[in-house]
Amino acid sequence: HELYAGSGLLLFVLVVIWGADVGGYFAGRFLGKRKLAVKVSPNKTWAGVFGGLALSAVIGGVGSVLFDFPATRLVPLCIATGAISVLGDLLISLFKREAGLKDSGVLFPGHGGLLDRLDGISAGLPLLP
Repeated sequence: HELYAGSGLLLFVLVVIWGADVGGYFAGRFLGKRKLAVKVSPNKTWAGVFGGLALSAVIGGVGSVLFDFPATRLVPLCIATGAISVLGDLLISLFKREAGLKDSGVLFPGHGGLLDRLDGISAGLPLLP
């Protein structure tokens, strides 16, 4: 299938990781009460983690249809990729806290800098393809 080729697969992996981020943001914002790691990333919640993983799972289900690949294999892999991307996000947040930085740059105002756009991608990308 031509979606397996380079750009289609890369885009899918990015959508899985962005889905974990977007699902986490909305679930955390509307359902989040219990904080995940207050000293590292004070706005992250457990509801956000589970919301992000849920959206990664849904994207994995859609991907299994698009790629004609068994959902029983792809969905767990997408959930794991989403989880690793959350850990990457927390790791960069920890590094920034240790360095006394709020943002790692000003390229994306209000988004914490370039590292905050790449933290989940750099952690999750090697897992899925």
